[in-house]
Amino acid sequence: MTNRRIRNRPEQDLQIAVAQYLDRVLPKDAVWFHVPNAAKRGIVAGVMNKKMGVKAGVPDIFIFYVNTSARYGRTARCIAIELKAKAGKLSKAQLEMSDALYGAGVMVYTARMVSEVELILKNEGLIRGNHKAQAKR
Repeated sequence: MTNRRIRNRPEQDLQIAVAQYLDRVLPKDAVWFHVPNAAKRGIVAGVMNKKMGVKAGVPDIFIFYVNTSARYGRTARCIAIELKAKAGKLSKAQLEMSDALYGAGVMVYTARMVSEVELILKNEGLIRGNHKAQAKR
């Protein structure tokens, strides 16, 4: 039996916990997805991805939904969330992409725990009531 080294992947664990949380609490008409830019795929795949439009610094999660406020009527909205481990920090590319997205009308957030995602969703009016985050990530 080979003694394999077990890697600690806090951002991956957080991503899974957030995915499960979003599936549970978002309204049925909200659409969300994860952008898997961070995966290591080798030089050839990296070059091909860049040619196909993959951009550095894109946040991990995008959520699209309709805001039906009395003031603006029915408007499409998008928020983006970058997930970071407790000690992780935003890269230069992530900061630049956040600025570009904000300029295009997208609110970009950073979260380090599922409970922070919960606060983001409540502040955006996407969830109400008691949808507590169960995972302590």
